[in-house]
Amino acid sequence: HCAFLDTINDAVLIFDPETQRILDVNGKMSRMYGYTRQEAIQLDLGTLSAVNSTFARPCAKTFFRRAADGEPQLFEWETKKKNGDIFWVEISLGKTLIDRDERIIAIAREITARKQIEHELKSQTDRFKHILHGANAGTWEWNIQTGQTVFNTRWAQIIGYTLGEISPSPAGPWSQHIHPDDLDQSNAAIDKHFKGECDFYSAQFRMKHKQGHWVWILSRGKVIARTREGEPLWMCGTHQDIT
Repeated sequence: HCAFLDTINDAVLIFDPETQRILDVNGKMSRMYGYTRQEAIQLDLGTLSAVNSTFARPCAKTFFRRAADGEPQLFEWETKKKNGDIFWVEISLGKTLIDRDERIIAIAREITARKQIEHELKSQTDRFKHILHGANAGTWEWNIQTGQTVFNTRWAQIIGYTLGEISPSPAGPWSQHIHPDDLDQSNAAIDKHFKGECDFYSAQFRMKHKQGHWVWILSRGKVIARTREGEPLWMCGTHQDIT
């Protein structure tokens, strides 16, 4: 089976389900980790972990036990090469028979680049949330084609509502609450942006608070996606209370 395993473009490790020791690996595993086949044999998942094996081994045993019970496992593992370099892999564990012997097969795919992107996206999202929180701004997303709207909690709070009390309107995200005298100029500003006459939508208008008074809003937004025909699809932006 070694020749077959070497045709697979992911690292493959064959384990003894009792001892959890490596019995065989393919060429991709050797290249990924820097071990020869002979060096890899007798290692276990704990020794390949980037974290202290005292903590890694019990965790690995749990995955192995579940796989041995016939429950395939899929998890992410921070691992290390022979030279100590750290990287991330996605590991799938499953039980199989090889030459009538029960074995656990692990297929490891490197996902270091994906994890870096996820980390960067989370950092950007966290920064964005902090900025919005600091600006005390409400956010809105609007599917122009379907009328679907998504607001954050602050958007509703500005006019005295909870998110559960806000009902979507196909005529626009705030059409139910805007002052009738301000609706036309807001729609005109949106239309100008839809036509590409301005890079951003910006308008000031009054929205009715749940308690009955009017709140002045500065609304800004931008179309972020269009249909294949070029029609505006998704628009997102912010609301700020400028009363």
